Amino acid sequence: MVVAGAVEVMVHLYQPFPTDVIVEIVNTQNMTLELTVFEKDIYTKMDLSYKITTFLSSYWQWIITTFLLPLLVYIWNKKRKSKEN
Repeated sequence: MVVAGAVEVMVHLYQPFPTDVIVEIVNTQNMTLELTVFEKDIYTKMDLSYKITTFLSSYWQWIITTFLLPLLVYIWNKKRKSKEN
């Protein structure tokens, strides 16, 4: 707790994202002031195999329902129709 003149204020430091540091100052009237004191973009490079592996492991359910399932239904219907003829 910091005393500034006759007003008591509390200072909170928190980090909502890895690249941000925010200072929150709350006085006795519950007025809040947030200041971003550090912000930086960090650019990285990753290889294609890592990107593909990460994508497939994260979105495999969508891939199956969007591509594989309709493809299987199409093949099944085509075989069924060829047996009828």
